Amino acid sequence: MTVLDEATRRFVQQAVVLPPEVLVQVWDRLIDLLSQGGREARDAVRVSASQNSEIDTAVRSGLSARRADLDAHSPDLFSDAKAATGIVASAIQARSKLTGEQYRLLTEPFTAVGMAVPEHC
Repeated sequence: MTVLDEATRRFVQQAVVLPPEVLVQVWDRLIDLLSQGGREARDAVRVSASQNSEIDTAVRSGLSARRADLDAHSPDLFSDAKAATGIVASAIQARSKLTGEQYRLLTEPFTAVGMAVPEHC
């Protein structure tokens, strides 16, 4: 039984197939934003243990299928992409619990590369 909303599942499905160079851009932007309030925004994200597990499984599964390609691009890209995608998927799942600014900070690395995310509620 799935515990994630459709928007979160759709985001993960789209994020895990982004080209390696785009995933590098996402990770770099996320790191930049962590020092600009993103760390506090990330800490405000609260999902249930079952939601967190489902996000982790979906992200890991999607990226694992491409591990050789990601590793060929950069040895840390698999773990960086997994972390970035998981953080943002959790923010999307918990968007109603975040302020608009927190949500914007956390989703901006993906919207900056052209991905659509659901509106903040």
